[in-house]
This record gives sequence, structure tokens and C-alpha cells, in this order.
Amino acid sequence: MQTSPQPTHSPDDQQVQGGLDTRPDDRPDQGRDQAAVRPSGRGSGPLWALGGAVLATALCGAAFLWTSGGSGAPAQRYRMSDNLCADARTAGLGGVYERSDDPVHAEYRHRALDVAECSDSIVEKGSVGQDPTSLTLRLLLHKVTDPRPEFEATGEDTETNTGPTTASERVEGLGERAYFGVIEFDGGTVLILKALDGGAEFAFNVVVASPHTPEELKPSMIEDMRALMKTLSKA
Repeated sequence: MQTSPQPTHSPDDQQVQGGLDTRPDDRPDQGRDQAAVRPSGRGSGPLWALGGAVLATALCGAAFLWTSGGSGAPAQRYRMSDNLCADARTAGLGGVYERSDDPVHAEYRHRALDVAECSDSIVEKGSVGQDPTSLTLRLLLHKVTDPRPEFEATGEDTETNTGPTTASERVEGLGERAYFGVIEFDGGTVLILKALDGGAEFAFNVVVASPHTPEELKPSMIEDMRALMKTLSKA
């Protein structure tokens, strides 16, 4: 019986990280993009998976906008991060929580959209035997289309009949527009801080399972977001 030949693989075969195809685009008329494979690290599995799903959606949208000839390129005031975990020092939140020594970061570069992410576990300072919670940071640099309409739509209060409700409020003096949101669920609370400035979209999420209230942690998160934006600013 004749056997089928085994497939061979070349260095340009598909690379997948977290369910995302990171193979550089090899279409001859568009050059090649670069994607950095995220290094091993402890981080936060569930939140990283959630971030990966959002990341994949954003990248699919960016690819469509690039090939469809989108317009309205926003101002580019920030540089891409090579390691968002290192760039985000979170000194404000560090007064309450300790971060791990082994965070996870990933970067993706594309002509339409650059993305950097960081995922880390945190524990309350001075706690003994406490289960860690998580923080995630994300930077999206939109280079083709203006992200403001979608940002404003997702920044407002969101009510669903299938999951938790997001309660959001405006944050003044942080980029062009910013929102602070709270999601309550059975396992705790997720605090969400989002800021938009030109084509740069920043997100900072913290899972809280402690006596600290959202209003207590909000100033620290804003301080850390402002510091990150200053670090990555081209000015």
C-alpha cells in the first residue's frame, strides 16, 4: 500500500502564540511585519487568555482596515513598548500590592496596529498565605484609523443580561479621554482604567479580592497610568 508523503515545514510556517497567528505577513506588496513570541513566565493564565482574545480581535480589525484602505490616521504621540511589564513600574499600586518576579509580556507589530501586553500576579503587602490576584496592562497603537468612536462606546456603562455590569465614570486630566470602570462578580472585583491619547490606547486592569475598595485604589491606578504614559511619550 502506498503511503502519503509526510509534510515538510519551513521556517516561514505558521507560528501561533496564545491562539494568535503571529506569522509575518508575506504578501509581496505589503512587506513583512514582526511579532515577538512571549517569553515563559508565571503571569496570570485566565486573564492572559482573556487579553489574548481581545488582542486577536483587535489585530483582525487592524488587518481589515489596512487592506480596505481606512482613513483618518490619528496622532502618534507614543512609542511602542518592547517590554510593557518593565515600562509599567506601578509604584502607586505598589504601596498596596507586591508584583511577582516573573511577569509575562508580549508584543505584536503591524503596519496598522502595534500591541504590547503585560500580565502579572499580585499579592497584598504583608499578607501570609493569601492567594494571588492579577493585573494586566495593554497598549494599542492605532496607526491607520481613529480609535475614538470605539473607545468611547466601550468606555461607557455597559449592562448585559448574561454577565456582570460594568459601571464606568470619566477620569479628567488623563490623555484626551479616560474612563475608570468596576465589574463586580462572585470571585471579586475587576477595576478597569482606560485612557486614549491620539492613536494610543492604554488599559490597566486589576483583580481585587481584598478589603480595599475601588475608590481607595483608583488614585494609585491613575498615578501608575500617568507614569506609564510619560515613560512611553515621544515628547
